[in-house]
Formats: sequence, structure tokens, C-alpha cells
Amino acid sequence: MHYRYNLVLAAFDYLDRASKLQHAKA
Repeated sequence: MHYRYNLVLAAFDYLDRASKLQHAKA
């Protein structure tokens, strides 16, 4: 139904995790 909305949420979740990983490495 709202697969596009779910993809957006998944994208933001991925970006949030990636940013946290980058901060952890720095």
C-alpha cells in the first residue's frame, strides 16, 4: 500500500545509521 513511504523511512534509517557509523569512526 504505502511502499513508497516505507522506502523513505528505510532510506532515512539507513542514512541515520551510516552517519552514526561515520561519527564512530571519526
